[in-house]
Amino acid sequence: MPIQYVLLEHGSFVYARAYGTLSVQNLIEHEQALLQDPDLGRRYRQLLDCRWAVDDQIDESVLTQLACVHGGKVSSVKGSRYAVVAHSVQWFRIGAHYRCEQYGMTMIIFNDPSTACIWLGIDYRQLADTRWSQVPVFAPSRQRPAVVPVV
Repeated sequence: MPIQYVLLEHGSFVYARAYGTLSVQNLIEHEQALLQDPDLGRRYRQLLDCRWAVDDQIDESVLTQLACVHGGKVSSVKGSRYAVVAHSVQWFRIGAHYRCEQYGMTMIIFNDPSTACIWLGIDYRQLADTRWSQVPVFAPSRQRPAVVPVV
């Protein structure tokens, strides 16, 4: 799966990265897997970093599917924040149209991860300490980070 994630801060922060070809189905599968993760905290914050996606096939057809996934798990997404870091125009179109406040979630598209982290209330430098252990393009979707202490 071209989206992998780690849960940080006791499941209250999701750090996800997209690699290679990213399709609508990949994004939907990621969201479904994430919402079924027993370690995911309530009112979680998610950073989906798409800067490594070389073929970003996300388009506006994802809007309805995302709404179905999030609408089916209102108790899980209520109060959460979803930041997507991307450089493609289609993501900004999606962000302009996808308003999931009806489910209690806020999604914003950013072109810079440090700005997204400010909005999410996390220090971007903290993410630099998260080492992705053996992260090939088609690894299992959830990785456990090896955290290196900051000296």
